[in-house]
Amino acid sequence: MGYRQVIEEYLEEIFPAKAPLKIPQYRLFFFERPVLLSRAGILWEGQDEVPETIAIILLKYLIYGGKREGVYYPDWVGFRDIKDSSPFQGAFRNNVEFRIERYFAQNTHGLMKACEGLKGKRLKMEGYDISYEFLALPQVGLRLLYNDAEDIFPPQAKLLFSKDIERFLDVECIAGLGWIFADLLLSSSGFKTTFTGRPNATPF
Repeated sequence: MGYRQVIEEYLEEIFPAKAPLKIPQYRLFFFERPVLLSRAGILWEGQDEVPETIAIILLKYLIYGGKREGVYYPDWVGFRDIKDSSPFQGAFRNNVEFRIERYFAQNTHGLMKACEGLKGKRLKMEGYDISYEFLALPQVGLRLLYNDAEDIFPPQAKLLFSKDIERFLDVECIAGLGWIFADLLLSSSGFKTTFTGRPNATPF
């Protein structure tokens, strides 16, 4: 099943054709950029269509509405700790954390600039060269913890999710959100995206 068919099915679930149209559209913020969702589709407010991968996450977020059953963690949580994440952990590591390490090694200034471009809030966390917190969706937060390469130690990036992330998204969408986050960071610095938009396109 392609992305477009999935999007159409989710839109029908949120805006059923046979039901009275009480809510003509929803307005959400994705990394603080406004998005409009309606029966007609998903658009950046006043601009172009949202990439399909981002659209699916936005729609799933609306479908679950924060009411999905899931583990409520005591603190911020890494992807490997999320229920049923085992089949996706290798891809998550390669496409999210490793890519950030690879492209921003010895370039902490570039990473800070990319984080601030996504409206990240700078944190002061002991033991890390750089730490930022982001609001991906209402009540859905991300934290990026990063140490640059030093002597014999390679760079290390760690992406954490807000403790109730499973109430809002399933494991596939959580993995996808991490991948999109890495794409947004890299695309802001001129690198090729892999999961959002067209090749070499800037998803934001």
